[in-house]
Amino acid sequence: MDQNELIRRIMATFLEELDEHVATLNRDLLALEKDPPPEERVELLHSLFRAAHSMKGASRAVDVGLIEQACHALEDLLVQVRDGKRQLQENHFTVLFRLADAIEEAGMRLREEQSLDDSPIAALLPEIQALDNSDEFPSPAAEATETEQAVDDADRVVADKAPTQLVTPPQSAGSAESSVPAVGPAAADGRKGKQKAPRKRQTSAGPVAPTSVRIDAEKLDGLLAQAGELLVARQRIELGVEELESLRDTVAAWRRDWRSVETSIRQLHDGEEAASGSSLSKAAFAELHQSSDRIRELERDLDRLVGRARSDAQYLGQVGSAIEDDVHGARMLPFANACQGLERAIRDAATKTGKHVRLALLGGDVQVDRSVLEGLKDPLLHLVRNAVDHGIETPAERASSGKSEEATITIEAALRGGSVNVSVRDNGGGLNLQRIAEKAAANGIAVPQDPQDLARIIFLPAFSTAAKVSDLSGRGVGLDVVRSQIEHLHGTVDLSFQAGCWTCFTLTVPLTLTTIRAVMVKTSGQTFAIPTVSIERVVRFDETDHASVGGRSVLRDGEAPIALTSLAATLGLRQKWALLPDQKMFAAVMMSGSHRAAFAVDEVASEVELTVKSLGPRVRRLKHVSGATLMPSGEIALVLNVANLMRTAAGSGQQFSVAEAKTAADELPDKRRLLVVDDSLTSRMLLRSILDAAGYTVSVAVDGQQALEMVGSTPFDLVVSDVDMPRLDGFGFTEEVRKVSDHSHLPIVLITARSSEEDRIRGLKAGANAYLVKSGFDQARLLQIISDLL
Repeated sequence: MDQNELIRRIMATFLEELDEHVATLNRDLLALEKDPPPEERVELLHSLFRAAHSMKGASRAVDVGLIEQACHALEDLLVQVRDGKRQLQENHFTVLFRLADAIEEAGMRLREEQSLDDSPIAALLPEIQALDNSDEFPSPAAEATETEQAVDDADRVVADKAPTQLVTPPQSAGSAESSVPAVGPAAADGRKGKQKAPRKRQTSAGPVAPTSVRIDAEKLDGLLAQAGELLVARQRIELGVEELESLRDTVAAWRRDWRSVETSIRQLHDGEEAASGSSLSKAAFAELHQSSDRIRELERDLDRLVGRARSDAQYLGQVGSAIEDDVHGARMLPFANACQGLERAIRDAATKTGKHVRLALLGGDVQVDRSVLEGLKDPLLHLVRNAVDHGIETPAERASSGKSEEATITIEAALRGGSVNVSVRDNGGGLNLQRIAEKAAANGIAVPQDPQDLARIIFLPAFSTAAKVSDLSGRGVGLDVVRSQIEHLHGTVDLSFQAGCWTCFTLTVPLTLTTIRAVMVKTSGQTFAIPTVSIERVVRFDETDHASVGGRSVLRDGEAPIALTSLAATLGLRQKWALLPDQKMFAAVMMSGSHRAAFAVDEVASEVELTVKSLGPRVRRLKHVSGATLMPSGEIALVLNVANLMRTAAGSGQQFSVAEAKTAADELPDKRRLLVVDDSLTSRMLLRSILDAAGYTVSVAVDGQQALEMVGSTPFDLVVSDVDMPRLDGFGFTEEVRKVSDHSHLPIVLITARSSEEDRIRGLKAGANAYLVKSGFDQARLLQIISDLL
């Protein structure tokens, strides 16, 4: 291996290890500062010592003398504290926290190959060494210090636990050992301090099998991207299988038609032969038979091809799903990882403001995708710093209101389907609505009457209620950044509060960013994807459901009207239509936090799982778009940013167009009563919306058992049912319905994720009239099948 490449790898491993040790310093110093019980205090000192000792050895290996010297002084101080020769005071903790920050900043400089001459650690090193000013302390110049011996006796820590053990440099011919090369003059400029020869250690008697392996995050990202491409390929193959099945059905119908034509020709021939005595030649009859045989052979070949294709698609689906699950699992990390450093940030902010605040973390073991966790770190940091500075009162104010002088910031993560809800709650004084209103009026912002809407003003850019600018607040970027970053994660942020008691920010983000469930809609001839998590429901409306309130269009929806606008108009596309009398249209009711709005679209196609792609560096940012996806058909669909979409619609003030003249609209189906059976709320919502939009009266059931009871008490014209459900599945439901003579002819359509030929045959044998696979679900085909069955 080239020496420069070896040095680069060693330094990269050192910097990765450095981040872990800095996190340990912050965590254990915070715990030690709280004056824990003696047993816990000893363990914390050992943990801090191990971190300092490992950093010292690793720094020596890569020739970063400043970090080595600082860690050596830290070791000496910790030994004296452990042996009872010194007590850590408040000023010691202040310096030690500054040291952790300085080491972290040094690591950032080393990544950029910058000198450490003017770095904070260079300036702080004399102060760290000044803590070790007692004659009782061991000399830093001693090679085999009491510190190192103490570690050897207590923990048998290998002093040279450095990247040199991970990468073995090439040895010269005839040598038994090889030395680790220094980083080099260019990279080591300003970093070198006192040089020490690495101490030799005895290795273990035999190799130890590793329980884990480090993998570069970019490699996981690349693997996940390829898994996403595999998902698209699977969908394309499944679409091809559907097309093959359609072709097979067409050939089967063709053969049936040909058979009737052949029979007619024979009858015509027999009649003419009897009347005139003439007949077709033997060659003509032979050709007729051959055509019939060729069609029959084509049908058999298509049957075999469809069977193989369906089997291959099923196998690919199983393997692809396993790969995707494994890749996603490898990227999933505990939510607590996103909260690293928050306790330290709260401690620093509380110290500066003279407050007493502690952090409580709930749901830290909830597994979230790495990219989502990275995106949550800055918003969480902004929120906790904002809570300390704005939300939590001083100890005197809390005592006067009957509260404990120590406030609590609680961060909790909880799974909600395919999303995770993160709440940041403090038990401070709540929001000061009067100050918010005064600041809004001073900045020329309209002051809402509703308290909740007034509170949301704090999310606006450049808005702050701080009396003066400090390093904690007052610049008006914190909560605006929180909102924009959460929306970049395809999530939403909202807040709730009680004056004088608490404030809670709720962040809702998907578990992963690469694949999402989305509802596909069409408007102005283009297809768009709307994340399912942002859709409350899909409705069908006409002019009787539309009204104008205060110059704005609204959709009547029970007691609360919903703002209504056109998706095409909001996106700036050419609008092809207006709402005509006696005409029904689709509308997707979307949610962002507690806000709702309805967007009229031309068509709601289906709900699918998508692989989201970035638009690339050339398209930096589109206001209403958060990514794109490739459909199985080869069409590109844009993934919409619902939060931005709703803000644009709210500020546009556009009036939905209602035409006065009647047109010859298509006749809607009769009001037939249909039953939708599915244990998935999302699937029930989508199917009900599609069937409502088609003019049917729709009821729903959550499983086969409930559906069986409803069929026994209510007359239905048709049932659309899932297969995999609790209590009674779709196969069992169909069989039970067919046992009742009154319902023996009730049309049943099974829609399921089971795509094997065996399952399809089982469903039809159970008595289903049609069997549709969700992966190839098509709204138009479903409606056509229902129309044919009715």
